[in-house]
Amino acid sequence: MNQNSTLLTEIKEILFQQEKSTTELRKRIDQIEARLSKIEEKIANSQQFKLTPALLKTLKILVNMDRAAGAKELAQELKLSRNLVSSYLNKLESYGYVQRVPNINESETTTRYLFTANYKNLPQKLKQLFQNSA
Repeated sequence: MNQNSTLLTEIKEILFQQEKSTTELRKRIDQIEARLSKIEEKIANSQQFKLTPALLKTLKILVNMDRAAGAKELAQELKLSRNLVSSYLNKLESYGYVQRVPNINESETTTRYLFTANYKNLPQKLKQLFQNSA
């Protein structure tokens, strides 16, 4: 009986320590989530995405187009290499400013992906800039 009592006491102590650890972890997670929220807010309110003139020009062309376009077509419009324009499009896509869609009319001679400006994700300043320059 004494052995059972000792085991029960040890189990209770282990459970108490687990609960204490869980509480401490929950507090730490809450602190980290609060810090992360502050960081996300700062990012949202800052000019995190610095757009170079080349990125702006690429984005402007897409905004002014009334349809999706491939990297090759945009490269011809910009008078730049397709590889360079593809890297610009990838960067703009990572910012959420451009949307990549599969080309459903794909053949051996066409591009796999088309790109469109994701106008709703553009910051107000960019929308105004593109409206004023149209």
